[in-house]
Amino acid sequence: MASPRLILDGEDLPETALTATAEDQKRINRYEGNPCVNLLKEKCCSKSCIRSRLPIVEWLPKYRLRDLQCDIIAGITVGVMVVPQALAYANVAELPPQYGLYASFLGVFVYCFLGTSKDVTLGPTAVMCLMVAEYSRDGDPNYAILLAFLSGVIQVIMGFLDLGFVVNFISVPVISGFTSAAAITITVSQLKDLFGLKDIPREFFERVYTICEKLPETKPWDACMGLSCIVILYILKYMKDYDYKDEKYNYAPPKWQRGCRNFIWLIGTARNAFIAVISALVCLVLAYLGYPEDTVSLTGPIVGGLPPFGPPPFSTTENNATIGFGKMAENLNAGIIVIPLIGYLENIAIAKTFARKNKYKIDASQELIAIGFANVISSFAASLPITGSFSRSAVNSASGVRTTLAGLFTGGIVLLALAFLTNWFYYIPKAALAAIIITAVLSMIDFSIVRKLWRVKRLDLIPLAVSFFVSFVGLEYGILAGVAVSVAFLLHAAALPRIEMFADEVYVLKINGNLNYPGVERFINYIQNKIFGRKGATRKCVVIDCSHIFMIDYTTTQGFNQILEEFKRFDSKLHFAEVHPRIRRTLIAAGVDDGIIFPTVDAATNAFYDPDRELEDDNQSDFCMTFL
Repeated sequence: MASPRLILDGEDLPETALTATAEDQKRINRYEGNPCVNLLKEKCCSKSCIRSRLPIVEWLPKYRLRDLQCDIIAGITVGVMVVPQALAYANVAELPPQYGLYASFLGVFVYCFLGTSKDVTLGPTAVMCLMVAEYSRDGDPNYAILLAFLSGVIQVIMGFLDLGFVVNFISVPVISGFTSAAAITITVSQLKDLFGLKDIPREFFERVYTICEKLPETKPWDACMGLSCIVILYILKYMKDYDYKDEKYNYAPPKWQRGCRNFIWLIGTARNAFIAVISALVCLVLAYLGYPEDTVSLTGPIVGGLPPFGPPPFSTTENNATIGFGKMAENLNAGIIVIPLIGYLENIAIAKTFARKNKYKIDASQELIAIGFANVISSFAASLPITGSFSRSAVNSASGVRTTLAGLFTGGIVLLALAFLTNWFYYIPKAALAAIIITAVLSMIDFSIVRKLWRVKRLDLIPLAVSFFVSFVGLEYGILAGVAVSVAFLLHAAALPRIEMFADEVYVLKINGNLNYPGVERFINYIQNKIFGRKGATRKCVVIDCSHIFMIDYTTTQGFNQILEEFKRFDSKLHFAEVHPRIRRTLIAAGVDDGIIFPTVDAATNAFYDPDRELEDDNQSDFCMTFL
């Protein structure tokens, strides 16, 4: 007979492992059957947990050479795109240009291991940078770096607690109003660089007024450069997105024509880098021809090399005084909460969009954990808060990306730019960077939703308008005000339950939906007005149809008891019908007589005419089993 074998996690253990020492047995007895230990092992130590929390373990064993080729192409394409965008978005955040690059490489490395969407690429975005500008306090990078760290910590905690559902309270109209206002705010903030204006205030309405007042001071070369770049960018975008309709006309283009189209698509995709290079060459030519250096406003010197690696700053200096962590957190104010939520909202919207398009699944909680760790780890490399970028993710997807490994090549391009190209960034005109930002954010303004809401549900125009207009006072106030209005609408709907009444010899009240504490008072008033307020016989027989009620609370049960007392006072009767088993148990626990609860409306109605009628136990059991 073969000796017994002990197999643990698919591996054979030696025979000596079968013999436990006395100390081993004590340890086994101590933890055996402990639910907390078992839950911890299941959640943190199981293979399924490791695969879900480290998605690269799932796809890396199946990785092929063809996947690597596609990821290299996509990663390099996105890398060429992100470098000029990062410089421009740093300007939106009112930080030195290199901080945009610092935020563009480490996050994609982290997401490569933790992310579940192959198409998403992390980095600075227009909305996040605009919100960072609200809290960076006169361009102090320390606040932006600390905000990235704190945002990441909150996102990681929310991810492990599965709190991603919180963003579901931000409705589509609120998001649309917020993003449209943010796009307009960003566009206005870039007009100063587009026209070469100086001393423009930060507050939105003052900024608009001052820009209009200073338009006569526009620098001709800046305006010409900026407007020309906008026109060229839109032309390149149109050429990239042009539909040749080959399938419609059953036309197969020759090889040379496909090559030309691919070249046009490549130039259109890398149009930001193309504009940055061409505009920098123009400035170099002007300098060579002897034009003054201030003819065109240039980006200026950029600190080269890798960022300073180290813990995020928990203190800073203002007016020759040291500001501690507590004061910094107080200055960040609502940004500590709003920015992590907006970052997650942007990322999950992009991930879901491309998951539907390319037919694969994502894990919403894991996405929250991924961008959280990306923010935390990036903050050690002087990064500002990052999230998924829709424009770069779209290019990533269109380039044929196969896995998140493409992020390694995107980050590599950014590192090469930091190491070798920062001296050349000096000559990129600010007007060109402003043009890149303006063309990127104008597509975020969604006017079509107003027409759609007018046709579908006009009431949703209210949170849209509130979010839109309040965002000009402050972006965090806009999103919070929009959410507050949306939640108020939800509570108002809960406080007004839909009640249908069928009046005959017996009144049947049907509640269409759950009945919770906001709607109890209205239900009581409805009974008093519609039933006891009617003329005629004072004795009433009423059946409450509970077939659509699946959840009640303590306040609701007390309301039912109050109604029952009211019926006794008027010598009337009230029965409950088609009650879900869980609701039935709650009612009985709250003191409602089991004898007035019936399986059907007909049974409850017939009981009024036959008071001595009793339900058989078998029937009652069948009813309960039916609804379990």
